[in-house]
Amino acid sequence: MRPLNVQKLKEKIVALSFDLSQLELKRDQVVARWPGLVASDKPRFFRDFNEVLDGIKQTQRRLHIAKRLLARAQGDEYELQLP
Repeated sequence: MRPLNVQKLKEKIVALSFDLSQLELKRDQVVARWPGLVASDKPRFFRDFNEVLDGIKQTQRRLHIAKRLLARAQGDEYELQLP
């Protein structure tokens, strides 16, 4: 197994954290559309909302993995802390 590059892992964590915040912002924008929707718009709303939620879940999973790898590279224990 090759050694883990701590700096690259830190950069990846920052990038994933930013991606996660952008996805959460997009989720809030999608939810803000709900009050004005008519019945014919609701299927598209749910499709958009589910896409955003899937993106958030995937990004959270990737962020968790990156944090575990960083902890391992630094010799620390990383507690599982998923929302």
